[in-house]
Amino acid sequence: MIEEILQYLTIILILQHREKIYGFLSNYTHIKFFYVTKKSDSDSYEFCQSQELEMFTYLSETLSSIDMSTTENTRKLGVNEDTWKIITNFLTMDTDFYQYKRLNIDPNDDLLGDRYTITQKLGSGVSSIVYFLKQNEDNHSVEDSPCHVMKILKQSEYSKCFRKEVIIAKRLKRFNDLNKFHLFFQDIIHPMSSDKYLFYEKELQCIESLSLIQSKQLIDIVHYLYDCGVIHRDIHPRNLMLDRDSNHIKLIDFGFAIAVNINNKGGSIHIIGPLSYASEPFLDYYSKVLTRWMPYYFYELEFDLICVLNIIMSMANADIKRSIDAIRILQDVKERVLKSSQLWKDTKRTNKHYSNLFALIKKLKDAWYPFYRLEKTDDSDDEIDDSDYKIDDTDQELIPDISKMQADQSAIFDAIKCELEKLFDM
Repeated sequence: MIEEILQYLTIILILQHREKIYGFLSNYTHIKFFYVTKKSDSDSYEFCQSQELEMFTYLSETLSSIDMSTTENTRKLGVNEDTWKIITNFLTMDTDFYQYKRLNIDPNDDLLGDRYTITQKLGSGVSSIVYFLKQNEDNHSVEDSPCHVMKILKQSEYSKCFRKEVIIAKRLKRFNDLNKFHLFFQDIIHPMSSDKYLFYEKELQCIESLSLIQSKQLIDIVHYLYDCGVIHRDIHPRNLMLDRDSNHIKLIDFGFAIAVNINNKGGSIHIIGPLSYASEPFLDYYSKVLTRWMPYYFYELEFDLICVLNIIMSMANADIKRSIDAIRILQDVKERVLKSSQLWKDTKRTNKHYSNLFALIKKLKDAWYPFYRLEKTDDSDDEIDDSDYKIDDTDQELIPDISKMQADQSAIFDAIKCELEKLFDM
């Protein structure tokens, strides 16, 4: 019985992506507590159990007859106060103790007409928790997909992130090629009836490494963003997923994305970014933010491309990956920023292919020109309409030059992919 309980707790631990889980077993007279945790240095688990505790005790009581000639000993059932203090503490611990997160859903919310059931937690980020939805056998239509993925907002203060995802998805669809959009990104499949959750078509797979082909796919995704004038700002390995149906990498989670304006700037906005993979200018600036009040940063359009190249380097080079892993566990943020910056400076100095990639990025920066000229940034919650992407008379006159610039940009992205081949051949 105990072995089965521990096995069951382990399964829950894995499915819910938790580091620890607690449970207890009781037969109403005794209780035993269990604890399962995942070891940090391996894929094994540690099991602990308490001793069997009595929930009740019997108190002796002596009764005398009326004439006091005889006495009788009886037993009276009483509560074991020590055990019940443990039980009470266990059941009233702070939710962080259990790693429990309450779903930010109202009972009256329409969750796809109750045609799906939440069956599994897939992951958790800064602003949301992601769950797997399975079709209800007794309440669905023939047009329904057998499964969906649902992202649930953690706190109302992050609702802007969800609205931003919808806005950026609309922008990405309006540019370039719709087929590429579905190849590169997860589409939001249902209009938002609430700003507390989003639905996506299917579950994607996490990746532990990047092949050369997948690295080139990632460059193509950034190329698409570059042409659209969108900066993701939060590209890191957990936001890179594999679609097994197309065998293609997808980039997810656009809650912190922004759009650039006509001057090739993302605007001065609050800082966010993956510290371990960010560009040197960003890291240098971030280190200053820690010592003085400068919470804003002008994002370069090449920000995502540099993050992607650093991710590829870390997944292709075991030494760099070990350095990244060591940096990520540092408690002091400033130390993490400084060591990350130094790591990429050293890599640029010692790895000629990595240095060549940055020479190509400089050319890309000089060649950038948006085919659609955006007169405002998208760091607002405003809806996007066609007027935001008009081609004015000046643009009409420059179309031949713009086309040449775009061809130059595409040639540079192709050169970046060729340089990646040399990187993988090392």
